[in-house]
Amino acid sequence: MQKNYCLNRMIGCTKTNVDHCERCDDDNLEKCSACEEGYRLDETQNACVKCKEGCATCSDDNNCGACENGYFAKKLETKFGTYDAECEKCIDGCKECDDETNCFKCKEGYNITRGNDIDENLVCSKCSEGCVDCINNLECQKCDEGYYLAASGLSHYCIRVN
Repeated sequence: MQKNYCLNRMIGCTKTNVDHCERCDDDNLEKCSACEEGYRLDETQNACVKCKEGCATCSDDNNCGACENGYFAKKLETKFGTYDAECEKCIDGCKECDDETNCFKCKEGYNITRGNDIDENLVCSKCSEGCVDCINNLECQKCDEGYYLAASGLSHYCIRVN
């Protein structure tokens, strides 16, 4: 969606003065009724307020409804039970994880590997230079722009185009 435009059911896409507003009120185009992902609506100020870091959705300054990619919902235990307290960052190179030690999808340019003998959790290791999709550091499947895929024996790697 274009910046400073919101959707109104009656007239479609229209200009708004509320930054990060996704939907305008049907009766009052100056009033926001829903904000973009990562923002929450403050109806008293008619403003979209940024959620705290890592939150894809939030209901107020302290509570995330869902976490962004690269973050996980950290559980907090109290005498009343367990609940999601906030969003915390996954390990380096991880796009999706369930906690601080277990990644199940890596960012582009990283490959998923098993941890050491003691730690069996999955981690993300950086691919070799110029590689954006690899099985391990010696087996690149796709090179970044400005590189081409080369092979030597069983290894595939990226070489910079001059």
